[in-house]
Amino acid sequence: MTDLFSKRRIIHQFSCIERPQLNSLVKRKYFDILNIVTALMFYSNVPLKFWGECVKTVVFLMNRTPRIVLNSKSPFGILYNKIPKYADFRVFGCLWYAFTL
Repeated sequence: MTDLFSKRRIIHQFSCIERPQLNSLVKRKYFDILNIVTALMFYSNVPLKFWGECVKTVVFLMNRTPRIVLNSKSPFGILYNKIPKYADFRVFGCLWYAFTL
């Protein structure tokens, strides 16, 4: 696994067993994601079968949102050293119509 992580530029860190304060940070982020997913699904009237897509959308948005603690940079911007393209954002849960020529 170490070779795979290094090829993909992934920093693999282990959580400390005797550091419950670190676990609380992860729990808080997890509950933040779940709260946003629940609100997004409720307000967009998306069927429950799209739960996974909604989670991916929320994490996508969170990774591209600038943070004060990161000097107004996004996690995506710091990882890839470029500004994310906000023009690529789409509305989640909207009506969609197929168009063929």
